[in-house]
Amino acid sequence: MSYRADVDGLRAVAVLLVVLYHGYPAEFNAGQIGVDIFFVISGYLITGLVVDGIAQDRFLFSDFYARRIRRIFPALVTVLFFSLVLGWFTLLRFDFEQLGRQVLAGSLFAANFLYWSDVGYFDAAAEKKILLHLWSLGVEEQFYIFFPILLVFLRKEFRLRSVAILFVVSFALYLGEGSSSPSSAFYLPHTRFWQILGGALLAVWQRERSSSSSIGDNIAALGGLGFLALSLYGLRQPGEFASYVSMFPVAGAMLLLYGRSSWVNSALLSRRPMVFIGKISFPLYLWHWVLLSFCHIFEDSKPFIEVRNPALILSFFLAWATYVWVEKPVRFGRWKGSSSLLLLWPFFAVLAASGYIYLSGGVPWRAAAQISQLNQGDVGQQEFLVYLKDHAYPCTERGWVAAVNEKGVSSRCAQSHPGPAIPSYVLLGDSHAEHLFPGLAQQHAETTLAYTTREGLPLISNQGFTEVFQAIRADYSVKGVLLSAHWASKLQGMDSQAFYADLQATLAFFTSQGKVVYLLDDVPIFPFNAERCAYADRIFISNMCTADVGAVTHTPWALSKVVEAPLVTYFNLEKYLCGKDDCRMALEGQLLYRDRNHLNINGSRYIAQALQREYPNLFP
Repeated sequence: MSYRADVDGLRAVAVLLVVLYHGYPAEFNAGQIGVDIFFVISGYLITGLVVDGIAQDRFLFSDFYARRIRRIFPALVTVLFFSLVLGWFTLLRFDFEQLGRQVLAGSLFAANFLYWSDVGYFDAAAEKKILLHLWSLGVEEQFYIFFPILLVFLRKEFRLRSVAILFVVSFALYLGEGSSSPSSAFYLPHTRFWQILGGALLAVWQRERSSSSSIGDNIAALGGLGFLALSLYGLRQPGEFASYVSMFPVAGAMLLLYGRSSWVNSALLSRRPMVFIGKISFPLYLWHWVLLSFCHIFEDSKPFIEVRNPALILSFFLAWATYVWVEKPVRFGRWKGSSSLLLLWPFFAVLAASGYIYLSGGVPWRAAAQISQLNQGDVGQQEFLVYLKDHAYPCTERGWVAAVNEKGVSSRCAQSHPGPAIPSYVLLGDSHAEHLFPGLAQQHAETTLAYTTREGLPLISNQGFTEVFQAIRADYSVKGVLLSAHWASKLQGMDSQAFYADLQATLAFFTSQGKVVYLLDDVPIFPFNAERCAYADRIFISNMCTADVGAVTHTPWALSKVVEAPLVTYFNLEKYLCGKDDCRMALEGQLLYRDRNHLNINGSRYIAQALQREYPNLFP
């Protein structure tokens, strides 16, 4: 295939959208379509090379995969090596262990499976996953394991039809999976291949059916710009993911690739600045997220604009340096004639290093891993989940438990005593209900307490809770329910009057059957993570355990406004952690949080003890 400057220009559009989205998500919150464009370009170029090679009887699998190694490995190994070196000097043991795990998965082009398996309530924040962006590289390389083989063995007359069928099937799987499991639709290969197949379909069609014209190219390119504009507008809302709108960026990229002689392609996409950015697009894609993620870890929150801007500028410089001093010599310069096996040695070194880091538990003898812990308590999600596994029991099978189980893997149900004990009180909500359970269960050991979690607010309007609510109300062994949630995050964008009406309807729903309702306000949400309070000062990060009252996030509306019924009691949890001027993440050397908004085991016990002192007859 002859070189096309406009394709590099389209690469520039794609990578700029991604970089802007990651750097300024509030302003460019549809920039994720850049990855969709990358997939289309990749499918178009690689399929064209394979089909042309087959037609000229010169395609060899060894040559194909050697080209992939030369294209991918130089920049990838450079960025992975940098990540490990910087992590060695800055990351705590658990974080470095996770980085080793991510490098291992990224090196094996399986990052998408890793991050798919990690999705859940207690998953680490996306911004702290240093190699999260390698999920797309995993999908792409998984595609190229089987697709060239398929093209080689397909007869020419069946090629276009077969690629079209694969495209339709993958898109249908994407839509179907997206409605039930958005994370699966996002990460898994069979639900993402359709975007690469879009480019492949165009490449095959152009070689078998297409006839180009200047008018047709201009119409196609203008249509492509229109589809990309619609994508930026239509994909701003999370609900548009895995919908027909997802086709817009793919269609836009296909039309722009088709219109190679158009004014858009020659006058805009082929301009030198666009072509330059397109040439460094792959290392830029790799570098920008790694730098932003480390900044997020060092800042322990979303980096300030004064930090993000230099990080993004540095990513452009590093991308250029990587292209000039690493990629070009390997692909086009003095290393071009060297064996691809020689290029694998640095890759194997990174692979071995990441494996050792992961298996050793983050290399605990490093200086960065031996920072003293000032306040004792579990940090992160693992110890909390292990505690629940060891101290909670599966819910005794009843009508409302069956309703929970029907909701799938995102629902959880556990109780404080083993079956056949029947729960008399049920804690309902999200992960902010779950983190109260260990302390309440221990403090009230004579009561069988259960909890069940769902995404969203524990309100009668939430379809995820509706069937569970109905079954609990009909269960006369349940004396009362406790409603708790991460109110601050869930109430964003909601109308206050509608929320209060919904909450009142929920309370009346239970009290009409004589059930007690405890409405719990949330704990304060800190502007920093628990590691900052737990550990002594580290490189870039200083110890901090208190925050001004005005700096923490509170429940935006007063839940106590709706507490009028005699069977309803409102609990203000924030007062146990906040004074007049500040809020505390630790007390008397005991850490109470495991991240910025979830209590750890210490915190759960502390809140339960405080409630017991104020309400000694909590569970009559």
